[in-house]
Amino acid sequence: RFGMTAVKNVGKSFVREIVLERERAGEFKSFTDFIHRMCDREMNKRAVEGLIKCGAFDSLGVKRAQLINVFEGVIESEASSKKFNVVGQMNLFGDDDTGVDEIELPNIPEFSKKELLSFEKETTGIYFSGHPMEEYKELCEKLTKVNVRTIMASIERDEDGNFKTVEGGLSDGQNVKLCGIVAARKNKTTKSNSQMAFVRIEDLYGGIEVIVFPKVLTQVNNKLREEEAVLVEGRISIREDEEPKILCEKVELLDGIKEVPSEKTIKETPKFVAPQKGEKILYVKLGTWDADVVKVATKLMEEHSGKTAVCFFCADTKKRFYAPEHLRVDENSDIIVKLEAVFGKNNVKLS
Repeated sequence: RFGMTAVKNVGKSFVREIVLERERAGEFKSFTDFIHRMCDREMNKRAVEGLIKCGAFDSLGVKRAQLINVFEGVIESEASSKKFNVVGQMNLFGDDDTGVDEIELPNIPEFSKKELLSFEKETTGIYFSGHPMEEYKELCEKLTKVNVRTIMASIERDEDGNFKTVEGGLSDGQNVKLCGIVAARKNKTTKSNSQMAFVRIEDLYGGIEVIVFPKVLTQVNNKLREEEAVLVEGRISIREDEEPKILCEKVELLDGIKEVPSEKTIKETPKFVAPQKGEKILYVKLGTWDADVVKVATKLMEEHSGKTAVCFFCADTKKRFYAPEHLRVDENSDIIVKLEAVFGKNNVKLS
């Protein structure tokens, strides 16, 4: 349930008239019936459009696309008709002339789910019939284990009302990936006359502010449009006096991510050859499987080809995955230093 006066362009007096008319003559039987009965009672095109877009007429069994296509014509036709009829005119049999000719609705498809949700957000500020992130749920679960709920569960307020991290949760400065919809954006000019942005990202569990500094904004500006589904990478900022924020470092459009490498990618790569007993192995430890980070590692391994086998170890699942034969590396090159820069010095070991 949602208060009708909170719908964009719908005023309190119009809603009051709708209620009174419904009490007087019963429920509205159709869209045409609604226009016929409400035409001269505080109604205007913008109010009707707002009610259509938010789904107020869905119970009448019609498509929003059909009503958007005809509503202006129906209103104009009804207004024109009333000009040529005296209010309260009696017909031949002495009854009020309350008949109404139903307009034929065009046989057109409904708006896409994305368009319907966009209209709902436009007219009410919230989504009713679903959430834009629902279609990306499976992809998001492959891309990251972090969502707004896990971030907010990582903090709590102390007795003074200040925020503090919870043991076992995410920590200040930790790198994270978050999928969500760009719900709002506000640009700000810095002292150096550069542009930065404050962006609200929302997923199925809530919303969080993402701060995009000038250097990053120049790279991702076109991707941070409102209602765009994105993957944001950055560092969590947790301060005592404010809710967590994400300091943005990278943005990708979810629609542009076609395939996400799984844990099996390396293991199932053709020409996989397990290392022989006694061979040196370069171990790389990951907290959890991160396809993008492994892509970076794979590129480095290709650039430093050699004879040393590489094994990835996932701390959360305790699984090991050996790289295929063509991704063996030269241990005497600077591959170890470069992998340490990606995974941390304590997470790369040759044995």
